[in-house]
Amino acid sequence: MQSLSTISITSDRDVLEGVRDQNGRMLDEIIRNYASGKKVKNILLIGLPSAGKSSMINSLACLILGNYVPVASVGQGAAQLTHTYAAHRYNHFGICEEHLRGSPNEDNARIIHPYLPNLHDFVGLADANTEELKEILSLQIFGYLEPGLQITSLFDIQRRHGVGALKSWYTKSEEAWKIDIVLFVHSVTTNGVPRELIQCLLDVIKPKDTLRPVDVEFYVVLTKMDKVETGVVTDENVNAIENAVADLFGIHGFKEYKLVKMANWCDDVGFPNSAAVNLDGSDERSVTLNNQLLKLLHNMSTPKSKSKIAHDITLIQKMWFYLYSYITTIIRTFDTEPYDARDILYVVMFGLIVIIAVLILLLL
Repeated sequence: MQSLSTISITSDRDVLEGVRDQNGRMLDEIIRNYASGKKVKNILLIGLPSAGKSSMINSLACLILGNYVPVASVGQGAAQLTHTYAAHRYNHFGICEEHLRGSPNEDNARIIHPYLPNLHDFVGLADANTEELKEILSLQIFGYLEPGLQITSLFDIQRRHGVGALKSWYTKSEEAWKIDIVLFVHSVTTNGVPRELIQCLLDVIKPKDTLRPVDVEFYVVLTKMDKVETGVVTDENVNAIENAVADLFGIHGFKEYKLVKMANWCDDVGFPNSAAVNLDGSDERSVTLNNQLLKLLHNMSTPKSKSKIAHDITLIQKMWFYLYSYITTIIRTFDTEPYDARDILYVVMFGLIVIIAVLILLLL
């Protein structure tokens, strides 16, 4: 008769193999999704100081390479403030030829490397919702700020000339600089959630006072989940933070798609086995962490047309956004520099005509 301990070990191994298989399938789909995109995506990481943004960048690089490479500096501490630092850009997860050469996963890493997103680390932000920060985030997200600009200089301009001055300085948006996805990173070791900062971000990517559709997705990552294992953080703490973040972002209906919880590779977690192969790791910790990272990448790489997740906007808003996009596309076909006010006027007029036509058909 097979002992209970043997059954338990076999079961654990089966689960681990199942996660490995899932990792492989997700990786294949991620490569297909990124390779089919029209451009390399730009992802903006936002959060409080010490949220784990830099560690997550290093973990993503580690996932691809199979060994730990510190492409982003970590351990900057809670004393760091965003307005004294630049917004760093890590092209293709910060992985370069030097990292690829001789890495355990070199063959597979070279396949996916050209399609990996560019990560923009906005470093630590205070929990604040100010017009100054909204202006800078808006310019950053919509492609007006060249990567690597010193945030200090932007705040200096605002102090000297007032809010709105930056928009008159930076007037040209570059497609290559536009942010496609905003990734909000928060540590479960932090008491509470930064409500003001989250609202500031939502005011930019989901404005309530505009008729223009804003095509920026967002996701949430809760980091330092290893602290739950050590007893520093309780499951109740994590659940409270998760629910509070879900409330603020309005993602309760699809947390599984929009929110990922993970532990990152860092000094106090332990670096992965450098002999990891095929991007799925060689031990349980590597396989589990890579599974969390791959889920995040998979969700972010899935084209909107394939996603079954409903957007958190009303049907009327959706109809308006589709109508707006369709009409303004036609306008821009004949006019290379359309005016926003005229765009909206044309859409309103066309919408009224459609509504009147529908009412007439219903009354006949």
